[in-house]
Formats: sequence, structure tokens, C-alpha cells
Amino acid sequence: MEPAGQMTATGFQLQRLLQDLKRERLYPTQPRVPPVRWSFHLPGPRRREGPTTPLPKYDLVVAAYVLGELRDDKARQRLLEDLWGRTGEVLVLIEPGTPVGTERILAARQQVVGVLRVGC
Repeated sequence: MEPAGQMTATGFQLQRLLQDLKRERLYPTQPRVPPVRWSFHLPGPRRREGPTTPLPKYDLVVAAYVLGELRDDKARQRLLEDLWGRTGEVLVLIEPGTPVGTERILAARQQVVGVLRVGC
């Protein structure tokens, strides 16, 4: 999701590490990692398809400094539901290292852990 050079470089480093782990059979999945596809935003459903069309899944979803930009807790909860629903494996949330940013991360973690517990 993040087009910045630093994040892109980190993504490619992670991809190389995953390839090495798979080559050494330390990571039990396919022997080859598919190419990385970068997206600045997560596409929503097309208007013609309607809300029941499954949205694409991603192995890694990164959301940096967005929780604080939303107007209220309900909007943050909806965003987290969407982000968690889009990831196949990993969701990374980045917020400022302030007490408010920490509270947002903890609330997001609590929400995701709650979803995992009920198996949704």
C-alpha cells in the first residue's frame, strides 16, 4: 500500500527473506514466492458487482497513520474490519508514538484479537 521508497525497499527485503526460508524448507508453503504487487490503496467492490462480491486478499496489508485521520471510533472499527478482511496473513498498523497513537493501536489490536477469538 505504501509507495514510499523506504517501505518498498523493506517489502523487497521481506520477499527475499521469505524466498530464502522457503528454499531452506523452513517455511512450509510453495517453493517459490510470487512477485510483489504494490497498491497505494485497497480497491473496493465495483458498483455493478455489489457488496456480496469477494474482495481481493493480500498477504501483507500496511496502514500507516490512517486511524487518527478518521472522525470517530465507529469509522476506525469499520476500517479495521475491512483491512483485516483483506489480509491473508499480516496486518501492519503504524501510528504516531504518542499516548493517543498507542491507544489507537491497542484498541485496534483488541478488535482484531476479538475477531480471531470468535472465528469470524
